[in-house]
Amino acid sequence: MEAKMGSGGRGDVRRRNGSEPDGRRVRVILVAVCCDHPALCRMCGFGDHGTKKRFCSRCHAPLDKLHTEEGLTFNAFPARDGQEHSREAQEYAELDTKQQRDAFFAEHATRYFELSRLPYFDAVKMTIVDPMHNILLGVVKTQWYDAWIQTKTLRPETSALKTPRELDDIHEYLNAFEMPDWVARVPNDVGYPAGGSLTSDEWKAMAMVYCPIVISLIWEEWGQAAEEEYVRKLEQWEIKEARRVKRVSRGKRLADGSTEKPAPRPAKPRMHSADADNFLSLAAALKILLARSIELEELPRAQELLQTYLLGFLKLHPGQVKPNFHYITHIIDQILDYGPVYGFWTFIFERLNKMLKSYRVNNHGGGELEVTFFREYQREIRMRTMVSVLSATEMTEQMSGENTTLRACARLMHATSSEAAVRGTVASMIQEADEASNEGTRKDMLPEVQELFLHYYDTNFPAAEVVSRTTPSATSTSTNFLNDKVVYHDYAIVAGRRIKPSSPSGSQRASNSLIQLRVDGTWHQDWILTQRFCGNTYFVYAGLSHCAAALSTRIFGIFKLEVKFWAHDQYLNPYISGPPALIPVSAVIAQAARITLSKYPRDQTTIEYNNEDGSYLRREGQREQIWATIGLTRVRVKFASNLMG
Repeated sequence: MEAKMGSGGRGDVRRRNGSEPDGRRVRVILVAVCCDHPALCRMCGFGDHGTKKRFCSRCHAPLDKLHTEEGLTFNAFPARDGQEHSREAQEYAELDTKQQRDAFFAEHATRYFELSRLPYFDAVKMTIVDPMHNILLGVVKTQWYDAWIQTKTLRPETSALKTPRELDDIHEYLNAFEMPDWVARVPNDVGYPAGGSLTSDEWKAMAMVYCPIVISLIWEEWGQAAEEEYVRKLEQWEIKEARRVKRVSRGKRLADGSTEKPAPRPAKPRMHSADADNFLSLAAALKILLARSIELEELPRAQELLQTYLLGFLKLHPGQVKPNFHYITHIIDQILDYGPVYGFWTFIFERLNKMLKSYRVNNHGGGELEVTFFREYQREIRMRTMVSVLSATEMTEQMSGENTTLRACARLMHATSSEAAVRGTVASMIQEADEASNEGTRKDMLPEVQELFLHYYDTNFPAAEVVSRTTPSATSTSTNFLNDKVVYHDYAIVAGRRIKPSSPSGSQRASNSLIQLRVDGTWHQDWILTQRFCGNTYFVYAGLSHCAAALSTRIFGIFKLEVKFWAHDQYLNPYISGPPALIPVSAVIAQAARITLSKYPRDQTTIEYNNEDGSYLRREGQREQIWATIGLTRVRVKFASNLMG
């Protein structure tokens, strides 16, 4: 391949192949540069997060404004100009000495960068601070680790008695979650040194699945104890301070002759009452901003939630504010320019980097390793393409036995190459192999199932006059008989995720069967599929068990986090109450996660003082079990008033 920059800044690439020895001209344009902030500064000549003037690539925010409300407010500073930045980069390149360049950079926070040679390239608008690094590895990680773990807001077990405290309760909650296989699992000891560091996917799950429920519960259970602990320490300090003042007034001095100084006044309570609600503002904003599709009318609400969180974090944790908290104020503009974050964030590249770093290179250099990787990648692509084409081939009666076997092998290979199989467990490979085909099983329709279909057609398509073959209506002369054969399927794919019904034997877990529905304009959450999908258009029949007796969720309703609480192990009969027993899969919105909670009734909860480290602990009373669910909606969808029509 040969590449050169043509007139007007176009990249002209000539690609030679067997059919075109002279090559084919391909024109390339650079649409955007998306990476973490340090790499972005090197690529496009910006000052990094330590630059006193203009530490942001999109606005003129000075570093000394970072820890102010102005520094964390949307559109608080004038936007930078791409043409001005490119002009300053050229001026930087024309300087002769290092001293001159350092002085120029200190004044303008700009260096020369090669991309400034492209006349169409706007380094301000066409550069993106990667949301994965900015939000997940930046803001979310800072909230958890810097604001809660490092400050001992969430404490580990006591050192001597090993009495569990906040972190241990969090681990207990995390282990109780039921969620689909594709949701990232966090380490069992998260928050402890043994838990290690989390990946971006795990931070995403913490912010949007686990913590919206868990953090609120932890603050509810431990917040009052932390407040009483602070009051007690403050009272003790006041008593000691009064005694000190009395000693000083009597003229008493220390052994060295100096005046006794006051002891430090106890700081603010370890757990601020507003901290949990402030975090929910972040989680609700990320629910919108990190979705696969975004409704434009939701962006103002996301900005409002994010603004509330940023100002709240500044008030609660002023010492933990970092540049990422300013960079995130530009996420709305980036989404308006480039669409949902799934279109430009660097998840896939970071995952490939992690995979490549795991290989042992044995000191092979000079391009040898890269060539080997590329050949293996091309071989894998060709193999996957071939397998996908063969597995998608339709089954016909004229197909020979050899082709039938080849197609079956291709479908098996395609199934076992899924993400679950890549994880390396034999159980996952066996399970995926069993699900290699979703062609379904054709069986006779049971009489009760026929009644469901007849009722569905009679309700939604009365003009069709569909009747049963075995029990025709005495008043109808219609010949539109219901087919008494039905195809049963083992799973359905909704929003790119596979939903599998649970089975009475327990071989299929309920965690893959928890779903959300929207029927007749009503949102139903935490239904459990206990039967299989049937019909060519995929219907769910007679397999919906709805959690009954929803408990109060006012605070979660405010943030619209799809969190609900339910009475434990209580269901509605789908034949008597709730949505109809036959529902199209088009009514399934997404999957859900569920956790079984053991709550302390307020009238049976007592507080006792722990003499070991001066902290309050909760004494266990009679527990009550409830269910909590959180929706895993990935695509924002507008629904008609009646999906059954």
